[in-house]
Amino acid sequence: MWGNATAVRFAEAGTNRFMNSVFDASGPGQRIFFFDKSTPARQLISDYNNLRPGNEALVAEQEVDQGGNEVYGRLIDWQRGLTQDVHSLSHEPLFVNELSGDFRLKSQQGRFLPGGGVTNDDDTSPMIDLGDPATAYTNELEPNGARVNIGNYGDTRAASLSLT
Repeated sequence: MWGNATAVRFAEAGTNRFMNSVFDASGPGQRIFFFDKSTPARQLISDYNNLRPGNEALVAEQEVDQGGNEVYGRLIDWQRGLTQDVHSLSHEPLFVNELSGDFRLKSQQGRFLPGGGVTNDDDTSPMIDLGDPATAYTNELEPNGARVNIGNYGDTRAASLSLT
């Protein structure tokens, strides 16, 4: 979820699960997760993600009955407040070019090009090999670090290659 005012807005009861994903919000008044009064944040299961609020954006905001809202500005606030995303990161994901919609992860070992072939980057994304250890990674080509990448191409044949 990238470049939205609110990446995920919860407005109905029910449990939602987010794993191995990258979320971004940037700017005042923006947030990654928003919960209205009828959907408590406890109905969310979220871990092994990259949550990156920038430029005064929030990780999460919850409407409360007493007026005002509970806010979680940083990942550590969210982790401590609701024990969500305890294995998650808040880093620059090092996408190839998010402005043009290219959300492949950079890798010094190699990443796959859309038309075929492989190229090597000067940097390696911290999202490589940091997904949920219980998630399959077997569709990722070798070297794959024996762990799924966080992001759109995790557990696919187009996943960026691991340094290991």
